[in-house]
Amino acid sequence: MKKVILTTSIAALGLALQASAADLTEKLIDAKSCKAASQLVTTGMNVSSEVATVTATLEVALKAKASCACETVTAVIEATGADAKDKKALIEAIFETAITALPEETAAITECAVAAAPAHASTIEKVLNKVFAGQDNDYLGESGSEKGYSKQESYGKSEPVETEEVAEESEYPVYSLPAPVYLIAPSGGIVPPGEFSPVSPSSPSKD
Repeated sequence: MKKVILTTSIAALGLALQASAADLTEKLIDAKSCKAASQLVTTGMNVSSEVATVTATLEVALKAKASCACETVTAVIEATGADAKDKKALIEAIFETAITALPEETAAITECAVAAAPAHASTIEKVLNKVFAGQDNDYLGESGSEKGYSKQESYGKSEPVETEEVAEESEYPVYSLPAPVYLIAPSGGIVPPGEFSPVSPSSPSKD
């Protein structure tokens, strides 16, 4: 009996979360500004909010309103107090959720997160390196290095890859032609080869 009740409760909770996410998405789409959108996201959030609830709401918001990623991440950090020095786990969860949900906005999200929580700049960098290193491993696989690709060790840094240079050979033979030779005619003019006939010494004089 208890198992049935528990299963029903979990199912009900899942439906409630889906409805809540759908409602939030609809409101965010209708939001006229990023400030209004970020206020919708942080409504009800505070320093005692559960991390799972914060990250789930943030993910929905970023996917619904990607153009407001910076404002949304900043507002969530401020609303939950994630900028405090003792909130390392929370800032990690928020930042990782954000760049995973919108990888194309990673640069803007990183800049805004560091500005909102400067005390966690090094933590943000570590999360950034971890996420991108994981993505590289998924893309390359174990045999990636054997195929000539480089694995990303840290954000913006990679190992050099040795490549073999292959000289392209022409299918037609190439011949080296001698430079043209010009003859000097007796009159001092220059005659191209094949057009000058030397005067015979035995030719009669016109004198």
